Amino acid sequence: MAIYQVDYQVNEKSKFGMIELPEVSYEIELLREIKDALSYLENVAIVDIRSKGYVKM
Repeated sequence: MAIYQVDYQVNEKSKFGMIELPEVSYEIELLREIKDALSYLENVAIVDIRSKGYVKM
């Protein structure tokens, strides 16, 4: 497991948070996991992290 600090946007509002995710092999898998986790937490279908970012803690 790894903890990620994430800057993201939901409904045009910038947000900042930390999430714990399993280790993944490829960045595309990581992005998918981050988007799924944030979508679940925010209870929305679309989370934009493209223009923001993430950092492994």
